[in-house]
Amino acid sequence: MRHITCVSVALTTHCNLACPDCCCDIPNRVSGNPVSLEYLEAAAKHLRGVPRINITGGEPTTHPEFDVLSALFRSLFECATLTVETNGLLATRHVDALRHYDTVYV
Repeated sequence: MRHITCVSVALTTHCNLACPDCCCDIPNRVSGNPVSLEYLEAAAKHLRGVPRINITGGEPTTHPEFDVLSALFRSLFECATLTVETNGLLATRHVDALRHYDTVYV
């Protein structure tokens, strides 16, 4: 039997860069709206208890509620490990929020 050990949750398709080799093809996408807390609460009903939740995007730090959501993720998803993937360009604006994560991948 297989078990899900990690799920990546994209907060937004917006990014503050336009890298030509973006693995998410962000420069060629129409940026959508950032996900809402209500969307994340609905997702958490299905993902609660997955050992690792990885927050990603686009660039997750461009989400207008990144700081608030970062403080909620661990209890919302009841995960043992919380990680985030970022290009790091906005890290100094979100130092306190980034402290909620076990690992910050830049």
